[in-house]
Amino acid sequence: MIAFCTVPVILKNNGRRIKVNALLDDASTSTFVNADVAAELGLRGKLEKTQVHVLNDQIETFETMPVEVGLESLERQVDVNIRARTTERVTGDLLTVDWNTMASKMEHLKGIKFPKFSKRVTVDLLIGLDQIDLHYSMRDVCGKPGEPVARLARLGWTCIGCPVKEKDAKSHTNFMRTYFTHHNDVMAELNSTMRQFWETETLGTTPKALKLNSKEQAVIAKVKSTLVYKNGRYQVGVQWKGECNDLPDNKEMAIKRLENTERRLISNPVLGQAYSDVLNKYIEKGFIQKTETSESNSEGGKWYLPHFPVVRTDKTTTKTRVVFDASAKVQGTSLNDKIYQGPKLQRELSDVLIRFRKDPVAVVCDVEEMYLQIHLHLETDLFIDSCGVILIRP
Repeated sequence: MIAFCTVPVILKNNGRRIKVNALLDDASTSTFVNADVAAELGLRGKLEKTQVHVLNDQIETFETMPVEVGLESLERQVDVNIRARTTERVTGDLLTVDWNTMASKMEHLKGIKFPKFSKRVTVDLLIGLDQIDLHYSMRDVCGKPGEPVARLARLGWTCIGCPVKEKDAKSHTNFMRTYFTHHNDVMAELNSTMRQFWETETLGTTPKALKLNSKEQAVIAKVKSTLVYKNGRYQVGVQWKGECNDLPDNKEMAIKRLENTERRLISNPVLGQAYSDVLNKYIEKGFIQKTETSESNSEGGKWYLPHFPVVRTDKTTTKTRVVFDASAKVQGTSLNDKIYQGPKLQRELSDVLIRFRKDPVAVVCDVEEMYLQIHLHLETDLFIDSCGVILIRP
């Protein structure tokens, strides 16, 4: 535990006076004051970016406001105007030490009248070497080796060093830290995350530009080239990765999956009827259509999509839904492996929720069976094979 050179001073501006604790830091080239103190004094200036060199050759960049403020010692022997830059928590959690209490425990400190610190628990002013005249030491009082050194500076008495004996160190909680210590990568990332968390005034309210890589740009271009509006619905081609004729024969796997699904539906007649109604509804609406046996047996690339029911009892509309399993693999290959996924085009949910704050009324809508409303081109359409499995024909 090491105490730094701290003294109480008076900061003043336009008749306002505040007693604050100051740190005489001969390792800093500039003087800084906490932004809340500057605001309380009514100090004004123009915001600008400042770079501060910290440990390990690192550089911290932050916004600051140059201000001019009056500084006065408690005994009024010093009364000067200084220039400083505003910042947040200039010395972190640096605390002061009541040296009047400590003086009675150390012979060489007895009789020295240390000034009383401000009631503000923080150190609000860091005086750098740009105010070199305030760093001048007029007298030093030393004790035994390892004991703190009392120093009479122009701003008053202060003391530096270890405030307690080593055997008593555990009974005290005051300790100091080096100003502007650089955090490691993990702490820096955490600090950045927390900063973004609190900066919510513009989060989600300003549209973000969609960043696409070269493959995603190619997929978007291909979608636009194949997209047509026909008979009241959009129609688009499947975004294949290269040639699609090298798909392995997966019909046997699809038939086995279908048999498993049928056994499940037979054991639960209510679910079976609901599932049958959904597929018939798909046929009526033109989402899928039956194919002839000759088409399913024809040569060329084709892929059978396993399907199974998912029951959502919490839904008020469609409780039973058909799920098409495009991730099912045969010989290490699935339909998803052959089709470009494309970029994520939906807005982040957090952005959507934040935008609810902008206006007093929010409008919400839902597109019924949205994905089923989009048709594939005839050459890559969905059919129900004569065996009862879903066929996609590249």
